[in-house]
Amino acid sequence: MFIASSKLQKLEDLTINRFPWSSAAWTNEPKKKLTDAAHKDKLQGQKPTSAHTYKDEKKAVSEEIESIVNQLKSGKLTSLNLNRRLSSTGDTMAIAEALKINTTLTGLGIYNNNISDEGVMAIAEALKVNTTLTGLGIYNNNISEKQKNAIKRAWSGRSSFLYL
Repeated sequence: MFIASSKLQKLEDLTINRFPWSSAAWTNEPKKKLTDAAHKDKLQGQKPTSAHTYKDEKKAVSEEIESIVNQLKSGKLTSLNLNRRLSSTGDTMAIAEALKINTTLTGLGIYNNNISDEGVMAIAEALKVNTTLTGLGIYNNNISEKQKNAIKRAWSGRSSFLYL
């Protein structure tokens, strides 16, 4: 989301005053002024770390997804919305593995994630094992017809909600 300012700013000013993309950035503490040189040194080589803005196809699992996976494995969740939360193939694979052992989740939304082919196939495999899931929303993920068919085959036999 962009917020308009009453004064136009140069792109240079906006980058000098930007926050790093992490939950630590959302604080009530006053901003520290950095010189141009110090700012460039501090930010050099850094990438955004927010799961919502940076897609990484590496297999690393984000801390947020690790926490959710632990809750899935412990059976503490009955519904889960992962809209725009899966930032890597590793995140998707971790959720798929947890679904294989979960027996309490009945609703799952994993839409708007651009899930990789490997991730979709892992979800399809998990659906073959997990029979307690009665609702699945997996739309807006650029899933090919082949992957859609894999999900449909894994979902077959259920008289419940599937939204591709």
